[in-house]
Amino acid sequence: MKLNTIICSYAFFALLVFNMLALLSSEFLPIFSQVFLLLARDGRIYDIFSSIFLCLAILTLLIVPVRIYSKRAIFGKTAPFIVTIISMAILCVLCILLFWLWDKAFLKDIGIMELETTYDDFTLYSYITSVKFVVFITCWILLVIMPLLYKSLVLKLNIKNRLSKSLLILEPNMTTIVIFMCAIAFHPYFSNLQSKYIYIPCFIISSCLLIYVIFKDNVEFGFYEYANIIFLAFGILCFVLCSESMLRSDFFNAQFTFYMLGIYSWCASWAYNQEIVSNEIFS
Repeated sequence: MKLNTIICSYAFFALLVFNMLALLSSEFLPIFSQVFLLLARDGRIYDIFSSIFLCLAILTLLIVPVRIYSKRAIFGKTAPFIVTIISMAILCVLCILLFWLWDKAFLKDIGIMELETTYDDFTLYSYITSVKFVVFITCWILLVIMPLLYKSLVLKLNIKNRLSKSLLILEPNMTTIVIFMCAIAFHPYFSNLQSKYIYIPCFIISSCLLIYVIFKDNVEFGFYEYANIIFLAFGILCFVLCSESMLRSDFFNAQFTFYMLGIYSWCASWAYNQEIVSNEIFS
C-alpha cells in the first residue's frame, strides 16, 4: 500500500469535510452565517493550512531528489539529473508562493487588508492577470489534463528511454489528480464572476476524462482512489449548494489550500514512483 496515498487521502478527506461543514453551516444556519467568511479571511486558518502544505512540499522536494540521485546506478545519469532540475525549479516556485502567501496573510496591516477587495475576477482581464489564474491554469494543464490524456489514451512509455524514466517518476497519481479537480470545482457557480466561464468548462472536460479513464482501465484504482472520487462528488454538490456563502467570502484562500495539498501529494508520490520504475528496470 502506498503510504503517501493513504496520508494524502486522509488529509484530503479532513480538509474537504472541514470546508463542507463551514460552507453548509454558513449557507443554511443563520446563527453560523459568517463562519466561512471569517475562516476564509487573509491570515486565518486556510492560510495556515496552505503554509503547512507548502512547507511539507518544499521539505519533500529537498529529500526525494536526493534519494533518486543516490540510485543513479539504476536510473542512469540523465533521469536523476532531469528530476533534480525540475524539482529545483518547482522548489523556487513554491518558495515564491510561500513568501507571497506570508506577505498576503501575515505581513500586511489588518486595516489595509480589510479595505482591499477580495475579488479580482469580476472582469475576465483582471482574472487572467491574477495569481489565481496562473495557479489554476498551470495545475490544470500539467497535473490534471495531461496525466488524464496519457491514461485515457493508454500510452506506454519505453522504460529504457532516459526521458521516459523521468516522466514516469514525475507522473502524478490518481489521488493527486482528484485533489486538483476538487480545487478546480471549488468555485461559486451561481455568481456573476467571469472566472466561472473558465472553471466550469475546464472541470467538465476533466470530469469526462476521469470517467473515461475509470471505465477504460481501472488498474490504478484502489479503495482510496474510489473513496476520493466519491468524496469529490459530495464536495461538488456542496459547492453548488453553497455558492452564495462562497461568494460572500474570499473563497480563493480555501481553494488555494487544495492546490497546495495537491502539490504536496504530487511531490510525495515521486518516492513511490521511483520504486516502481526501478522494479520495472530489473523485471
